Amino acid sequence: MAKKNYLPESFVERWNRENRDGTYPDLRFRESDIIRLYPDRTNDTSLMDPFVQDFQKIQWCPYYNRYAGKTQVFALYRNDDITRRDIHVQHVAQISKIIGRRLHLNEDLIEAIAIAHDLGHTPFGHTGESFLNKIYFERTGRHFNHNIQSVRILTELFPNNISMQVLDGVAGHNGEEPVKSIAPVKRDSYDQFLAEIEECYTDPENHKARRFCASTLEGLVVRYSDVIAYLISDRLDAANLNIRAQEISASRKDNSRIISMLESDIILNSYGKREIGMSEEGLDFLVSNMNTNYKYIYHSHEANGKLNGVKEMMEQMYERLLCDLCEGDETSPVFKHHIRYIQQFHDSKSVVRTPYREAEKNQIIVDYIASMTDEYFVDLYDYLFPGKRDPAFRFTGYFDDL
Repeated sequence: MAKKNYLPESFVERWNRENRDGTYPDLRFRESDIIRLYPDRTNDTSLMDPFVQDFQKIQWCPYYNRYAGKTQVFALYRNDDITRRDIHVQHVAQISKIIGRRLHLNEDLIEAIAIAHDLGHTPFGHTGESFLNKIYFERTGRHFNHNIQSVRILTELFPNNISMQVLDGVAGHNGEEPVKSIAPVKRDSYDQFLAEIEECYTDPENHKARRFCASTLEGLVVRYSDVIAYLISDRLDAANLNIRAQEISASRKDNSRIISMLESDIILNSYGKREIGMSEEGLDFLVSNMNTNYKYIYHSHEANGKLNGVKEMMEQMYERLLCDLCEGDETSPVFKHHIRYIQQFHDSKSVVRTPYREAEKNQIIVDYIASMTDEYFVDLYDYLFPGKRDPAFRFTGYFDDL
């Protein structure tokens, strides 16, 4: 990869010249080509650009606040220095905007995708996601994936006419299978997009959700930036918990260097192209760092050992809530904390929709569990099954090491 300033002096000179003269390659997505489900219900009199409007709608989505209660990797730790998803999406937005600005892309679109991309994440991170997917698939033959759930939140639970370009960027943000380069897919209609989303639920091998691709360069920038952001924040979290410090370089100086190197490699290898990519050396560097994280963080006892009881607890909770729903028990939290909460939002919208409580029952339970923060999940389990939780399944407190 490029050394010193990471971008060759010749490239920097070219970029400055083209930026000054206005001769740069302009491949940004243009607002005039935006696709919405209800194009006639947009605020054309607003002075805000369309993707800024989307950004504001997403920030005021009721589930946006719940980012703060969902940890990235190290769940069940009461530690103010551990990354929650609200900080993660800000990291992704910042890295994406740095890359997008140098590529002369649409920064408003990038930012809207970035802050929305993890709305559908479950409690307990990817561990909770895998458990919920297994439970849901066994009962319905349909898959749960957090990126597709993020789209569902913005189209079904809290519909607010978000553009397809933001939504397909959200659906396509998964970058756990790194590639050297990737080009946007052609997607001409909202109906086509929704059909592809439905295929993600029903694909037997569950590959389509993980390999969903955005239709814009902006969405692909977020895809790469998501990986960069979590690689670094997860290392900082491990360092704050004194986990495998000798094997993982987690100094802020090293991490800043890694971010700059990866950003620069993407910029250098994507500038003026109708794809986003990296050099072979850059991809090898990214994969090497990902492998280090998987070995020492994601497969560690500290990340997984504390969550051994989650699957059984989630199964018990799922069955109990489903039973309450089928019996119409209006005193159950699934009604009082979830269905009524969603329906209040629907009632405030002018769009006529099928009442949320008439949705498929397993889907309602999946929506509810996926929406929970880590602490809410534990408290709900204790409420539903008092005295049944394994005492070993608990939060590590602030003063447990004293």
